[in-house]
Amino acid sequence: MRLGIMGPVRPMLAWSSLRSVPLWRAALEPTIGALVGAALGMATGSEALFLLGTVAGLALPAWRLNRVYREVPRLDAATASEGLPLEP
Repeated sequence: MRLGIMGPVRPMLAWSSLRSVPLWRAALEPTIGALVGAALGMATGSEALFLLGTVAGLALPAWRLNRVYREVPRLDAATASEGLPLEP
């Protein structure tokens, strides 16, 4: 039952964490990472390394995109001047 409820929620969570990333990057980079990870896993001949390589190849580019395109809060002039000492 839990998996049925989380089914529609997971894609929304994934896309919301990458909302500031260009769409082509959010689709292409994890796909390429998964293909490279799967190829490296297949080269070893191990099924476990194939699955691990695929998952890692998918997750690492998504994590990198989330870090690179993270929204940084900006201070306006009024907020910046409150509580901060002025430089001489």
